[in-house]
Amino acid sequence: MKNQMKKCLICGKIFEVRGKAYNKVTCGKIKCRKENSLLNKMYWIGRNPDYYKEYSQIVLESSINKKLKVSNKPKKKDAIKNWKALNHEKWKEYMRNYMRELRASEKKKKSV
Repeated sequence: MKNQMKKCLICGKIFEVRGKAYNKVTCGKIKCRKENSLLNKMYWIGRNPDYYKEYSQIVLESSINKKLKVSNKPKKKDAIKNWKALNHEKWKEYMRNYMRELRASEKKKKSV
């Protein structure tokens, strides 16, 4: 059997289909395979909305967010900055006590 040439569904590049993989629709690039997998997942969820019920939207959103590299979580540095801004007096008191304890322990080490 002669190898077929097909056009990739995602990137449009022409690729060679070998052997029994006659139904292959994407080239071998990881980006194209992941995109096709996401499209298939979205298509399947669309045709079977009752399968996941309350989880279908969560699964779909997380898949899309992973693809777009979007995170719903704030970055750790941002979360710390926000906490410091909201709790400024607590933060000052905490640091004051922390530094006192640190200096006291350093003095003990030097005196021994």
